[in-house]
Amino acid sequence: MHQNLSLHERLKRPAVQWPIWTGLMLVMGLLIGVVQWREYREIGRTEREHLLTQVRVADQLLTSQIQSADAALRTMLEGLDRWRGPEGYLPFAHEHLGRVEKMMPGARTFAVLDAQGICQLSNRHELIGMDLSGRDYFARAKAGHGSAELRIAAPYRTVLGACAATISRPITRADGTFGGVVVATLSPEYFEDVMKTLRYAPDMRVTLLHDEGQIYVTSPPDQAILARDYSKTSNFFSEHLRSGLAESYQGGNSLDERKRFGMVRTVALGGIAADHRFVAVAGRESSAVYGPWRMETAVLVGLWLAILLGSGWGLAQFRTRAKLLRRQAQEAEQAMQRSNQRFEQMASAVPCVLFDFEVAAGMEPRLLYVGPYSTQLLGRTPEEFSSQPGLFLQSVHPDDARELQAAVERAFSHKASFDCDIRFTTPQGQERWVKMTAMPVASDHTPDVHRYSGFLSDITLEKTQQLVLKDLAYRDPLTRAENRRSFMEKTQAELARIKRGGAEASVIMLDIDFFKNVNDTYGHDVGDAVLKHLVAVLRACLRSMDALGRLGGEEFAVLLPETSLESAVLLAERLRQAVQASPAVEAGYSVPFTISLGVAPLRADVPDVKSVLKLADRAMYQAKNTGRNRVVSVSDLSPAA
Repeated sequence: MHQNLSLHERLKRPAVQWPIWTGLMLVMGLLIGVVQWREYREIGRTEREHLLTQVRVADQLLTSQIQSADAALRTMLEGLDRWRGPEGYLPFAHEHLGRVEKMMPGARTFAVLDAQGICQLSNRHELIGMDLSGRDYFARAKAGHGSAELRIAAPYRTVLGACAATISRPITRADGTFGGVVVATLSPEYFEDVMKTLRYAPDMRVTLLHDEGQIYVTSPPDQAILARDYSKTSNFFSEHLRSGLAESYQGGNSLDERKRFGMVRTVALGGIAADHRFVAVAGRESSAVYGPWRMETAVLVGLWLAILLGSGWGLAQFRTRAKLLRRQAQEAEQAMQRSNQRFEQMASAVPCVLFDFEVAAGMEPRLLYVGPYSTQLLGRTPEEFSSQPGLFLQSVHPDDARELQAAVERAFSHKASFDCDIRFTTPQGQERWVKMTAMPVASDHTPDVHRYSGFLSDITLEKTQQLVLKDLAYRDPLTRAENRRSFMEKTQAELARIKRGGAEASVIMLDIDFFKNVNDTYGHDVGDAVLKHLVAVLRACLRSMDALGRLGGEEFAVLLPETSLESAVLLAERLRQAVQASPAVEAGYSVPFTISLGVAPLRADVPDVKSVLKLADRAMYQAKNTGRNRVVSVSDLSPAA
């Protein structure tokens, strides 16, 4: 008898409906669990990446300041004998330290202590004559003055009442005995401001610690945790040190005894040999990071339970209460309306712009829907985009608009998803980076029209940080010329191009004549101005395709693609004349200076970049040895050069 029942009639039987209903509920619950678990992992991964970026930026900023302060200490060691007079240090020595302190935002105090710990020289006059022999950094320097390591003392309270961390180097007399200490005190105010800028959430804490367990600075400030010794407790800091890793992910008790997770990184100091290190810690409270996710999960679980109970009850009453089913249908319609209202509310709250558009072959995309968050992110209301079809593409950067159109065309031809990063200009002229992600959806339109749904999210901060890090990696911070790494990479790429059959290029090495005299006569701040002026004069004579790099000190190099040796020699002479005719002006001084230049060809038979730089360097030194302020080509090298 049952064999004669149709499929529709069989599905009405309770013995069939309940297993199907149970299976559907289990699948729905499993899908909710999988989606929410993936979202949980993605939140954690994204947050770890953000925190890792912050501790790396803190590392670079602290390293650059310590490198600058250490360079100042070395300069002080070299100049002590010149600074002493019959009755102590000359006045200009105090003034010099004051200028150095103004040039370094990360340092606040420079001082020279004699072998008894008495301050003899400082940019802060109130310290002169004080007995600082009881300071830890003095005792350590005196005990191990034969070592070449930079001393990084644990943070302490200074005589001026401020929390400070010091770096120092011992003074060794000509007979090898201990002669005192040169010391620099890092500015806590500067690093507090830096830590503050790295915080992107109210619950976030960013901290710099000495590797012996004392906090130097923390943001937000908290006097209760500054006095603790974190080397003796179990926390992010101690667990990181035990791991022996340069950077690590930590979770659990943070420095302020709150449940956090975060990234910890040992500050590298750019290769400086030091007896201690700083550790950068960035963490967020787990409750703040996962709070919205937990709320969303609770809502989804509650909704699932409601569906479970409601549908089960409805299924149980299906055969006997037809009117109830009709009423439930009405309630479902109302629930759909409420769902749409909630969707619009969520679309306004979620920090991304939801959109729909359709596209046909040979036609520009047509927007069908734009979420309300566009007002905050893009500065335009949804109504503006709807009423002006071409407004969105018109507001995209021209270079990115071409890339976007190409991405849409590729997605259209393959019926695939796409995403791309674009720059969008708001009506106020502000440029924002946004990530556009879209995927094809089912459509009732004709086959040659495709519909896409997606969202726009703000990635301006991420892009800005990438540009800052790239600039730090490839630019000389003083002159803004390319640094040695960047110049060597470009020259290597040019040599590879030549070996593939490209036209020859040339390299110019140049050095400022008697630059030491400029520093000794006018001071290092004028010397720095001379270096920056030199770069400005050289750039004015070079093409956009040429590369100018600072290789070290007052030594620079120029890469001239598609330039013969003869043309390079003529250009080098123009550079020499331009520099000679343009003295640097700084602090009321007009400082004339000259340069010596060496020119070498970059050809396919050159084995490597170092070889051509060495040839150009030899030519440059022959220019110096034969009178300076001249150009020498490798073809002019004497056999003895």
